Amino acid sequence: MKFKINIINNYIKVSHLCLVYLISASLLFLFAILITGCTKKQENNIKSRIEHIDHILNNNPDDVKALIDLGNLYYDTRQYSKAILYYSRILVLAPENVNVRTDMGTCYKLLGYLKKAEKEYIKSLQIEPGHLKTNFNLGIILYKMNRKKEAVIQWKKVVMLSPGSPPAKRAEALIDKTLKEQDINKK
Repeated sequence: MKFKINIINNYIKVSHLCLVYLISASLLFLFAILITGCTKKQENNIKSRIEHIDHILNNNPDDVKALIDLGNLYYDTRQYSKAILYYSRILVLAPENVNVRTDMGTCYKLLGYLKKAEKEYIKSLQIEPGHLKTNFNLGIILYKMNRKKEAVIQWKKVVMLSPGSPPAKRAEALIDKTLKEQDINKK
C-alpha cells in the first residue's frame, strides 16, 4: 500500500513539474514573440491560443491534442527546439503518432540534426510506410547527407504513392536535378 502511495505521489510531483515547465515555456514564447516584431493582432492571437492551451493543460497535463497544438504553435513560429520538447512529450503518450514524429524530424532537420531527423522519419515509416510527407522529407535528408541514390529511391516512392500531386511533382523535379548532378559528376 505504501509503495502505491509513493508511486502516486511521484506521479503528482512529475505532473506538477511538467505543468510548471509548460507555463514557463509559454511565457518565454510570448516574450520571444514580442522580440520578433509580430503585429499586435498576431501577437494577441498567439497569446490567446497559448492561454487557451495552458488552461486545458492545467486541467489535464497529458492532453495530447493540447500538447500537439502547443508543439505546432512553436513549430509554426520557427521555435523548433521548443516544438521538439512538446513533440517528445506527445510521443511518450502516443508513440504511434506519425504526424507528430514527422514534424519532430522536420524540426531536427531545420536545426541541422540530420541523423536525428532520419531516425524519426524511419520510425514514422515503420508505422505508416505510405506517409507522403515523411517519404519526401526522408529523401531531402538523404540528399543532404550525400546519399543521393537513396534520396532518389525515396522520392520515387513519393511519385508512386501520389502521382501528379504537388509533392510528387516536387519529387520528380528533385529526381531530375539529382540525376543530372550525378551525370555531370561522371564526366
